[in-house]
Amino acid sequence: MVYLLIVYLVILSIRDIRRKEFSVGAILGGLGVGLVRGAIKGEWVPVLLGIIPGMLLILMGFLTREKVGYGDGVLLIIVGLIMGWPGSLVVYILAQFGVLFYAILLLVIKHVSRDVQIPFAPFLTVALVVYQMGGMIL
Repeated sequence: MVYLLIVYLVILSIRDIRRKEFSVGAILGGLGVGLVRGAIKGEWVPVLLGIIPGMLLILMGFLTREKVGYGDGVLLIIVGLIMGWPGSLVVYILAQFGVLFYAILLLVIKHVSRDVQIPFAPFLTVALVVYQMGGMIL
């Protein structure tokens, strides 16, 4: 299931890079799959805890007047529905470090302004792959 999530995130990452938006159908489809997966496994506590990072990201989007996009928060909710707790939190933290590193590189090397928009989905995807690889190694 995680490999399908990675493919899903790769597709949405491409759209995020090109258009900085996600289609409602793709988001609803991801949410539906995540909810069905939770219902089949019957493990609702880890799943519900897993959506907390995404909910916090949506709240951050609201508080910053969408400097952080709502779609990024919804993608993280989908990751939480599939990965559960603590996987979604680890993936979120890894993605944030990736964005931080990339933003510093942009500021130092390309001398861009602080208002540049950085798509979050590619970093979420890479963070999920790194998390999965770490689980296979350990």
